[in-house]
Amino acid sequence: MRLLLVFVFIIGTYLGKSQNTGFQDLLLQSQEMLKGLNTYVMSGAKYPVDSINIPLDSITSFPFGIENDSVYDYDLIEYYRYYAEELLLQLFNHPDIMNYDFDELGLDEEIAISKDGKLQMLNYYENHGGTYRGKRAFIQYRPGDGSFINLLDDNNEGPELSEGVTGFYSDGYTSIYQLETLAGTKYLIEGNVRGCSYCFSKYIQLLSYRNNQFYLEFEYHTESRDWGETIWVSEDLKTIEVFYQTDDLTPECNCKTLEDGAMSRYDNPIDCKCIFEFNGVTYVKKE
Repeated sequence: MRLLLVFVFIIGTYLGKSQNTGFQDLLLQSQEMLKGLNTYVMSGAKYPVDSINIPLDSITSFPFGIENDSVYDYDLIEYYRYYAEELLLQLFNHPDIMNYDFDELGLDEEIAISKDGKLQMLNYYENHGGTYRGKRAFIQYRPGDGSFINLLDDNNEGPELSEGVTGFYSDGYTSIYQLETLAGTKYLIEGNVRGCSYCFSKYIQLLSYRNNQFYLEFEYHTESRDWGETIWVSEDLKTIEVFYQTDDLTPECNCKTLEDGAMSRYDNPIDCKCIFEFNGVTYVKKE
């Protein structure tokens, strides 16, 4: 998992590709590439060239490792991964994207949309093989003036920024909650990624949009070996509760412990619990 920091907002254009392709063509091709990406498992299996649904000119131009008229599954996955990203970059930078919410595109992936429809997110598994479940994320903000702002660059990355400007996680988000406050609308976004068989990252952030950029107002993340949930949001959004056990990934407990005086060792984990309450501006730890 990488924490991505946003610097320049990419507005409505994708410089690396021609803009002549129609929106519907881009959408159909994107659907096809994502379907292909989810079709194969990286196991070293080979598939006859005449059995795969890829044009011959693509097979000859893309660096496939063809052996005895067959293609390895990892080359097929790389092909679909590459073109899925390329096409989606064009799709989400096409002016006609404003005619659709992300959940109207027929892309069968993780999608989250804020109540006001301004903040929309899509992420999909990149199928790198093994137990790592890395994702590619697309995050778009629509200020309400007919424009849109893509919040991650073409490489799903961004340079470091000054304090106060938000950082987005490259593995994306699964939930967006919206809070209306005296200071305006705020978004509570939540996501996760599986890094290995027993490596789980979960994160939550509170964002506000002002002066043409996003600001990070609260953040908490956990790294755990536990399959279970570690972060809970109350139904009324007034409380965030965190509970986890210390381990080799997170040896320290920065919340109140349920076992006062216990030492944090891998063979003697501490139960950590903290509660954050919304004070009308941000979330603060309850003492």
